[in-house]
Amino acid sequence: MRGISTVYPAFEDSANFYAVGFNESLEVLSAAQDRNGHPGEVATPSASMLSDFNVKQQSTKVAIDANGIIVYRVGIGQGDSSEWEGVFKELTAAN
Repeated sequence: MRGISTVYPAFEDSANFYAVGFNESLEVLSAAQDRNGHPGEVATPSASMLSDFNVKQQSTKVAIDANGIIVYRVGIGQGDSSEWEGVFKELTAAN
């Protein structure tokens, strides 16, 4: 099974990918990203982001389209690379 690290590069010119950590510094997130070869940008959430997106557990995955609509949401241990490939195709189809 391919992971997000192999799925996302095909879409990086037309979709943004952010790994957002709520309990770690950007330095820790960046180091983990580099160490594990994860794609995208790392970020910390605004004060209201977790509640705005109804994130209640770590490792929630959310895809948001260009209109700000959540088009995909799964929790910890859910979702796989084939689902992500479909989500990226859907997000980039209009571009």
